[in-house]
Amino acid sequence: MIHPPGSSSLPPREIARQRALLVVFLISAGVCLSFDQLGKSWAFASWREPARISQVIPGLYAGAQVRNYGGIYSLEGYGTPSLRAGLAIVGFVVLGMVLRWAIVLDRDRWCKFDAAAAGLLLAGALGNQVDRLALGYVRDYVILAIRPSDIFNTADVFMVLGALLLLGSLMIHHRTRIARG
Repeated sequence: MIHPPGSSSLPPREIARQRALLVVFLISAGVCLSFDQLGKSWAFASWREPARISQVIPGLYAGAQVRNYGGIYSLEGYGTPSLRAGLAIVGFVVLGMVLRWAIVLDRDRWCKFDAAAAGLLLAGALGNQVDRLALGYVRDYVILAIRPSDIFNTADVFMVLGALLLLGSLMIHHRTRIARG
């Protein structure tokens, strides 16, 4: 059956549910992206030169100023321009995949928890992508006392947390489906 433009085959209740999920997804992404960029701006503010590392809570420090020109853990050192361009392209592919998955592919299974977790994942990817495109490097500034050689940023935390929450939700939904038969 062909529907005229502007009409939908979904019941109004389902349309409202999907809109609510999209709102949760976008608000989660927007708030986390703002938090990430504000944290990086604080850590790299000119009035903070030289960088002073401050203890935020026991075992968590912030304020380091590390310019990450490579990928994870700066393993690639300063990175060549082709490596940085490649990382930017990979970032856009990941962003496209997350958006397509969030908006088109899996929205029937989603709950508000999933939408918020996907927003975290999107915010983290966007936060590092914004840095890479605007500055040519990603700003890292957070240190854990148990791993003082690893420096990261809030975007990294959001990506990992969002991915873990989505994976956990997927496993719970999968187990529920198996149990129902």
